[in-house]
Amino acid sequence: MSRIVVLGAGESGAGAAVLAKVKGFDTFVSDMSAIKDKYKELLDKYGIAWEEGHHTEELILNADEVVKSPGIPNDAPLIMKLKEKGTPIISEIEFAGRYTDAKMVCITGSNGKTTTTSLIYHIFKSAGLNVGLAGNIGNSLALQVATEQHDYYVIELSSFQLDNMYNFRANIAVLMNITPDHLDRYDHCMQKYVDAKFRITQNQTSEDAFIFWNDDPIIKRELDKHGLRAHLYPFAAVKEDGAIAYVEDGEVEINEPIAFNMEQEELALHGTHNLYNSLAAGISANLAGIRKEYIRKALSDFKGVADLFHHDGEAHGIHLGVLAAGQRLHDGTHEIQVREIHHSQNGDPDQGAYTDGQEQLPVHRRHRGDEPDHAHCGPLVDDWGGHGHDPLPCLGVLSRPRLHIAALHGAGDVRRPRHRARGGQAVAGTQQRTVCLDELHLQLLLIGKFCYIVLVHNFYI
Repeated sequence: MSRIVVLGAGESGAGAAVLAKVKGFDTFVSDMSAIKDKYKELLDKYGIAWEEGHHTEELILNADEVVKSPGIPNDAPLIMKLKEKGTPIISEIEFAGRYTDAKMVCITGSNGKTTTTSLIYHIFKSAGLNVGLAGNIGNSLALQVATEQHDYYVIELSSFQLDNMYNFRANIAVLMNITPDHLDRYDHCMQKYVDAKFRITQNQTSEDAFIFWNDDPIIKRELDKHGLRAHLYPFAAVKEDGAIAYVEDGEVEINEPIAFNMEQEELALHGTHNLYNSLAAGISANLAGIRKEYIRKALSDFKGVADLFHHDGEAHGIHLGVLAAGQRLHDGTHEIQVREIHHSQNGDPDQGAYTDGQEQLPVHRRHRGDEPDHAHCGPLVDDWGGHGHDPLPCLGVLSRPRLHIAALHGAGDVRRPRHRARGGQAVAGTQQRTVCLDELHLQLLLIGKFCYIVLVHNFYI
């Protein structure tokens, strides 16, 4: 019997372990951190051996294959020992892909991939397709493959997940954009990061589709380097050479594979960046053969990412633009005031931070998919796709200077902190999901808003 060792027991690791077990492998799970109770219960339910708080090398180095959490660096000492032994190291997505014939719709990019993934899933689900949501959001792909039967999976992929994917094939691959990010993980070499993103196209055939932003200079430069076999579907904000999807005269136009159009003002998501998200999602749905009326309806009634992440039926998500200190947010039920937005510069993700300008609360590193400098909120949010009901307010600390903007879901009790922050602090509220904007992007948005106010003022005086 072949032995599979899973390193990391978060959503992806626990799911991979279950899939390995049901496929008849001798399965062992090891996590340097404490394993959440719900994952312990899942592993115990399937009779899977596990350990937490340490790695027992003699139980790991004898593996025939290792499924590694994306958050574990490829140069970690234990990983290096496995490589020296020639042990194959793969991701949960790679492992799960071996055991399903479902169509894979995969999305990556430096920015916008979560919204695009969620929107594609919304369209597919609204059209009545049997579809699962996986990757950085939703539930473990491996667990779904082990316990459910879907015809489609919509998967958000980080560069870290793509690093350990080799034979996996995306039937529809979406690359939103590429900007410098997480270069510390890639030896501060931009080309290595770019190559990681383009791994989403590996193994594609002429029957597959590659959707990308036509005006991204890095993507355009790289197109000829990767031996692309898939049919290309570039999109742009306006009609231009090469683009098969764009806006012209206030109408969203998608020319391939089937002509589609709708009024831009009917789109649920506004702004240029969200136009790109909508175009990529519309092309994906078009390629899947979804009827035009279903695509139009779903693009116009999408409620935003927050609604997909909170499922307790009590709290209500708020669709946010740019926040400022003192701003009041309404979700139809609750009103929450943002007291302050703090600049985070501390490199330790296991820090505390201030909430509502007074209380201080703990923060924990995400263990799941996308870049480990993002934080998640322990029992409240499970790897950005949380279903927890702990009333503990949520916050985050990043390892690079960014501004934190909170998407708030409702009121909850505030608990006292376990420890104090030594570094950066974050805006906080209650039952929230933390998202990030580069400081430069926020400054540009504020400058644009100021110019708009000046123009309007001059018009009326």
